[in-house]
Amino acid sequence: KQCSLYHHDTLRDEEEEKEENFLFVRGLLVLTRENRFHSTSMCRASIFFAAGKSLKIIKKMRVRLAAGGFLVACLVAGVFGSGPSVADEATAPGVAVPPRPKRIVSMTPSVTETLFALGAGSRVVGVSTYCDYPTEVSSLPRVGTFLAPSVETVIALKPDTVITSPSPGNRSPVQALERAGIKVAVVPEGSNSVDDAMRALAQTAAVIDRSLEAKAMIASIDGSLEAIRSSVKTLDRPAVAVVVGHDPLVLAGPESYLGELVKIGGGKNIADKLGGKWPRTTLEYLIDAEPQVIIDASTDSRATPEEAALARHWSRYSQIPAVRTGRIHGHDSNLLLRPGPRIGEAARRIAGWIHPNAWNVWDTRP
Repeated sequence: KQCSLYHHDTLRDEEEEKEENFLFVRGLLVLTRENRFHSTSMCRASIFFAAGKSLKIIKKMRVRLAAGGFLVACLVAGVFGSGPSVADEATAPGVAVPPRPKRIVSMTPSVTETLFALGAGSRVVGVSTYCDYPTEVSSLPRVGTFLAPSVETVIALKPDTVITSPSPGNRSPVQALERAGIKVAVVPEGSNSVDDAMRALAQTAAVIDRSLEAKAMIASIDGSLEAIRSSVKTLDRPAVAVVVGHDPLVLAGPESYLGELVKIGGGKNIADKLGGKWPRTTLEYLIDAEPQVIIDASTDSRATPEEAALARHWSRYSQIPAVRTGRIHGHDSNLLLRPGPRIGEAARRIAGWIHPNAWNVWDTRP
């Protein structure tokens, strides 16, 4: 159920309602800002994908769209249901392993990063508009976004497998690809926690028959994270704010992988009191919390990644300790906002910002 063809019997509406799926809202924001989300059949299918559920979805859309500043920037590729991972299921006795894909189209940046990290980059024949890492993807054909892929472009590339992330918004094009005889594998976004991200990595690996390589990679990442924990365990925990949206102000909460990385890196997340994955809050709350470190991974910080530019943005709030001491960070938000194979590097970056004098934090390996 966690990584399969996109059928109604494997992706239940109840599960979709429980999941805080960024990709639906992120893609919707992109379409509306580009004036491409009109009253077409795809548009209607994207929103009213399940009879009797549409009003609930629209209500959730209103809440999520209010946090729109950061959602578009987070184009990363959660988990539906529970139980053993696909990697375990694929290698279980008596379970037939599907043929190894030879021509792959990746619809999400984190999946693309995973494919290349696992040594399957040569099999990737197309990627999404937002895939930009590693540099090898720059020469690959673009097939649109995860929510609005160009079905014709995908088919023209003659893939045997398309890998995407679950969203009610991309069901219609996914079904069109399936009708064309193309296998579509749906892998979770992996944004709930580090373990969640590693499950998504393992499931992607299972699709391309690289489960053994994924296990070694996950073990290496786990070792890196444990080394960071050991490096900072005796240090004070400064208050940290991870900003993922400016207007309104949105923070990385305790139920997100970024919140977990703050904890691993020896910080105290000021959003812990707010709860949730990506809580909206006010500037007054942030000022009262007195963060000693601000990590700005918002859309705006990606557009102007230099630390000096971030400092200028925050300079008007000199009452915040992090501003007074110049501890404003956040360049390369794509690294922070993609829970994939570089999550160990993201953890080191965050830990180094929180404890810049703990040089051994930087000496850990991904």
